[in-house]
Amino acid sequence: MVGSCIKKLVEKVGLVGKNAKFTKYLLKIALNTVSQ
Repeated sequence: MVGSCIKKLVEKVGLVGKNAKFTKYLLKIALNTVSQ
């Protein structure tokens, strides 16, 4: 389940890779998701 969530986030990061701030935001969410 966690793996699929990360995969989806990575795909989203790829789509908005040009926006560094949003990418960092998504990565932060990913880390929070894994922590929980």
